[in-house]
Amino acid sequence: MIVGGSGRLVGEPIMKDLKEGRMALFTIAENVAKDVAYFHSCQAYGQAAEFLSQYGTKGSFIAITGHLKTWKDSETGFTKSAIVADRVNIPKSRE
Repeated sequence: MIVGGSGRLVGEPIMKDLKEGRMALFTIAENVAKDVAYFHSCQAYGQAAEFLSQYGTKGSFIAITGHLKTWKDSETGFTKSAIVADRVNIPKSRE
């Protein structure tokens, strides 16, 4: 499933080094109404992760496209999901 969205970074991206390259974990807040926001857990790998490490700061408005990833948490047994951002962009008009 291809997903896309935009919002502000809730915090600084958390960078992790993997054998295959770098990974960024981040959350975006998407305003959907005056007092309503959805919070999306996201992951980025490779170039998208590097872009976030250089340009993504808390409060930055970003746009992402990617796909939905689901997995079963080994500690809790709950099913979790995150958006895997294949592309990350920081639109100039919202900064």
